[in-house]
Parts: sequence; structure tokens; C-alpha cells
Amino acid sequence: MHWDLGNLAGTLGVLIPVLAIGGGLATGMVAIVTDHRRRREIYEMHHKERMYALERGLELPPLPPNLIDDDHVERALADSIKSARPRRYRNALRSGLTWLFVGMGLGAALYLNAGIEQASWALIPIGLGLAKVIFHFASGELPAPPQQPNAGS
Repeated sequence: MHWDLGNLAGTLGVLIPVLAIGGGLATGMVAIVTDHRRRREIYEMHHKERMYALERGLELPPLPPNLIDDDHVERALADSIKSARPRRYRNALRSGLTWLFVGMGLGAALYLNAGIEQASWALIPIGLGLAKVIFHFASGELPAPPQQPNAGS
């Protein structure tokens, strides 16, 4: 059996973006379906609980607040955005050094194997790394010291 690698490379070139887009859409659909199922189960359990209370003449339990309003999604999104901002400053040095050393390694490998013209492509990740390292030191953001719990509280 003989494989035609030229045709395989073209097929993979088309298949990778299709799978990436399909995977992203599938992830969104799974999130929506699981959220709907969770809400439906909560509603069914609450309905059974209310019917039991009505049969027994007990006080009716209140509806869960997250069953009716959709604010929990917006609050979670806002919280994730707020928590991501400080992380950008903390990760600037680490990602900058990573890009810098990746560029240096790539440059050395290309210089040894292909020459100086090809090794000049390594200046791109080196420049990204330097920019991130400079950003880290220019931003002046220092991580907050860990908070100690009060012993008197």
C-alpha cells in the first residue's frame, strides 16, 4: 500500500481548521445542553418537593434564585474577566522569558542547520519575548503579598 503524501498534506490542511471550528461549536453546544439539563433537574426536584409539601399540608419551600434569573452567568463572566487582569501582569515575565528562550533556541538551531538567513526568523519570538519582559518591568505591578489570617478574629 502506497500513501500519496502530497494529497495527505492538502487534506490535513483543510481538516485541521474544520475540526477546530467544529470542536469549538460542539463545546458551546455541550455547555448549553448540560446547563439546561441541570436546570430542568433542579426544577423537577423542586416541583416534587412542592407537591409533597402540598399533600402533607406543610409550608411551601421558596424557589431557588438561580432557577429563575440568568444573572449568575453574567456574574460568573464578570468575575472571570476581573480575575484574569492581574494574571496578565504576573504572567508577562514568565511568558516573555519563554518566548525569549524559544527564539534563542530556534535561532541557534536554524543557524547551525540552515544558515544566518533562516536563523533571522528567530528574531520574531525573541522580539515578542523582549517586549513582554520590558512590559513586565515597565508596568511596575508587583504581586500583592499573601494575606495572613487574623488570629484575633
